[in-house]
Amino acid sequence: MVVVEHPHRADFELIKRVSALSRERRLVWVAGDNRSASTDSEDFGPLPLELVRGVVLARIRPLPWRWLRPDPSRLG
Repeated sequence: MVVVEHPHRADFELIKRVSALSRERRLVWVAGDNRSASTDSEDFGPLPLELVRGVVLARIRPLPWRWLRPDPSRLG
């Protein structure tokens, strides 16, 4: 997973999965999770490595709702 700058929209960043990398040509092919509704290299082609802004090191998921609501049986 990488953070890339959108090639046609300045100051707009995308978080995408790297599906191919050409070190020789300095290009990266990125793909989204939802192939039918994702903006990725299927739309704009391979990206120059210069548009890669960073690497995603961790993903934090939201807590399940049951963890956020107190259990009435545990309230005094």
